Amino acid sequence: MVGMKVEVKAILQADSTFLATRIKVEDENYQHIEITAAIDTIYDHTVVVAGIEFQTDSNTVILDENHDPITINDLEIGMIVEVYGILLDDGSYYATKIEVEDLWSNTVEFEGTLDAISDTMGQVGNWQFYIDAATVIISESGDTVDVTYLTVGMHVEVRAEVQSDSSLLATRIKVDSPGDAAIIGTINGITGNSLVMGNLNIELNNVTFITDLANRQTDFTELETGLVVKAKVTQLQNGVYVASRIKISENPNVVKSTGTVITVGPDFIVISQPSYQINSETIVLTSDYKPMDYSNIHPGDEVTVWADVSAAGDPLALQIKKSADTVTNSDDGSLSVVKEYTLYQNFPNPFNPSTTIRFTLPQEAFVTLKVYNIVGEEVATLVNNNLTQGMHSVQFNASNLASGVYLYRLQVNTPGTGSGAGFVQVKKMLLIK
Repeated sequence: MVGMKVEVKAILQADSTFLATRIKVEDENYQHIEITAAIDTIYDHTVVVAGIEFQTDSNTVILDENHDPITINDLEIGMIVEVYGILLDDGSYYATKIEVEDLWSNTVEFEGTLDAISDTMGQVGNWQFYIDAATVIISESGDTVDVTYLTVGMHVEVRAEVQSDSSLLATRIKVDSPGDAAIIGTINGITGNSLVMGNLNIELNNVTFITDLANRQTDFTELETGLVVKAKVTQLQNGVYVASRIKISENPNVVKSTGTVITVGPDFIVISQPSYQINSETIVLTSDYKPMDYSNIHPGDEVTVWADVSAAGDPLALQIKKSADTVTNSDDGSLSVVKEYTLYQNFPNPFNPSTTIRFTLPQEAFVTLKVYNIVGEEVATLVNNNLTQGMHSVQFNASNLASGVYLYRLQVNTPGTGSGAGFVQVKKMLLIK
C-alpha cells in the first residue's frame, strides 16, 4: 500500500528503468536497528554481534562480501558484518539481513532510537556509548550541534570506536531526517560534486561523511565509477537528492586470494606465486579475525589476502588473514633467511604491458636475467651485475613488443664456478595486448 516503508532490490534495465527482483516490507510496529561490528559467537540459529543476540530463520537474508546469498553456516566468529534487525515484543532481536563486510575494522556503527542521553553518555537499544569533546554531532539538516540538541526518541546513526576496555566512544552522531533513505548501488558516473547511481543523481556537500572499504573516513577523491556504495540520502523540497553518508561496500579493484607464504620481507610478501606490497595501512589478522603484528606471518603459513590490484607495481595488500596457526621455519620466530636460489613466476601473468619478476639469492653473486621470444631471440636484458643475498624484484615493460609467449632466464654465477653458471632456470610468461 502507498505509505509502506519497503526495501527494494532491483536491476537497472537498458531503457533506464528498474526491474524489482525483491521487495521487503519493513514493519513500522517494530523498532529497527542496524549495526556493523564483529561476530562474537554463533550458536543454533543465533548470531551474536557486539554483545547482542540476533535470532535468524529461513527468511533472514545472509549475503557475502560480494552480495551473493550464503547461509549461517558460512559465517565465522570475528567476521565484520552489517546486521539489519528489529526489536521484537519479547525484547529479543531478529535479524532481517546479515551482510559480510570486506575488511576488518575496530569501528562499530549502529542506528536506532535514542533511549537515553546525557552530556557524557547515550544509549540506543542495548548499546551504551560515551561522548566526549571530540564527538561530532550532526543535526537532521547537516548542521554541527552540541550534545544538548539530542533528545530521547530521536532516531540516530552512531559511529563509535571500541576502546581497550571494550567500551564504545562515539566519534560521530547523526540525527536521521524523516526523509532519509538508504540506496545501495554502483556508481555509474561522477560529475562535479555529485554521483550518478542508476538513473539517480545524488549531490554531496561539505558534511557528507564518506568511508572506504575498511570503514575508515576518507574523502570525495576516493570515489570512482564502478564502486558499489551505500548512500544515505534525503530528498529536498526541490526534488534534489543530497547524501549525508556514502559508504564504499564493494570495490572491483580489490581481489581476494588464498595461498601459502613463500617469502616475507619488510615491505612485501610473496603468496604462492603473486607478490604483494605491504605498508603501514595493511591489516593483519589471526585465524579468528584478531589483529596481530605483521612479524607473526612466516613462510609456510596459509593466508588469505585482500589486495588492491589498481595500485602501482605489485598489488597492495589491504588485509592478510592467517588461515591457521603454522610452525615457522626459524627457531627464534624471526623472519626467514633465504637459503636457496628461486625464480618465481612473474606477476601478473598474463600481463599488459608490465609485469614483475622476483628471485632469491642465498648469497652474493653475479646475476643475468634476460627475456627471449618463443624462437629464442633475446629481446631484453633486465639484470647483468653483482647482487646481494636476499629477495630481488625486477620490473619488465613490454610495451614495444607484440603479444605472445616469452621466456625469462635467470643465470647465477655462484662463487667458485668461475664464468660458468652455478644456477640456471627458465620460466614462461604471456603478453596479451
